[in-house]
Amino acid sequence: PTPTRGNADSPAAGGPAQRKSLVEEAIVLYTAFLDSCQQYGLLGTVGKQLYLQDAQQVDQMDPSTKRAAKIEQFKANKALTTQLAALEDKRAKAMKCVDHEDGDKETGTSGLGAWDEEDERMLWGATVQQAGLRALHQRQMLKEEKELLHHALASGHLQQGASGSNARSAREEMEEERRQEVLHKLRGIAGTLATPSGRREELRSQVFRPSHNLPTRSLAEQADIEIADAQRRESSQRAQERARAAHLEALGSDEDEEELKRTRAFDDFKDMHPRGHGNSKLKPCG
Repeated sequence: PTPTRGNADSPAAGGPAQRKSLVEEAIVLYTAFLDSCQQYGLLGTVGKQLYLQDAQQVDQMDPSTKRAAKIEQFKANKALTTQLAALEDKRAKAMKCVDHEDGDKETGTSGLGAWDEEDERMLWGATVQQAGLRALHQRQMLKEEKELLHHALASGHLQQGASGSNARSAREEMEEERRQEVLHKLRGIAGTLATPSGRREELRSQVFRPSHNLPTRSLAEQADIEIADAQRRESSQRAQERARAAHLEALGSDEDEEELKRTRAFDDFKDMHPRGHGNSKLKPCG
């Protein structure tokens, strides 16, 4: 059977250093088991091939070869599982036949589908082959874990368990750094407020200001703008009237009469509706 001491799934009790020692011990036990299986020829074709590849430094193999080896290992493990299931089923049926017949219960040599020593040898041989494949897989995983633990311990990222005093000191240092950051920010705010021409004056100017928008020009300036606008409209209207009169002179008698009627009707409309007619006479600042 495969060794169970120092399994890769067992939790480490004392940190990475102790875990590394357990991993190394498990690798030694797996290696001893695999060497014994190889010596007696119990690993099978695929197991022997993987054993030899592992002995030739698997880390130096290219990724495609590693992938092919894993596929072969998976297929062999699946075939062994099927073979073991068939042999166990055959053994169970043979044992039932032995119970009903007068034969040897241990060998079951009588009856159809009897269980003999060759079947028993095949069953145990397949069991050992499957255990060898699992041992090869577990040993490779443990070797990779050993490398990771070695690099971690060498770089100083992991330690053999931090004591409670070290944890408290680390927390105190973090809290002290936070307090210093808060004090630094408060000193900067206090210095800004203490400066007369700084942030304090800016805040005061924003507080004591009217809620409405202040005017941008005086009444006299606004009146000058309105007068200039009225003069510009009046001059434009006069230019249009002169152009209309010149156009009437250039037209014939019939057209002149029609144009004259339209002009008089427009003049009457302007007399009845002067500019600004209908607007309220009330003004806010009148």
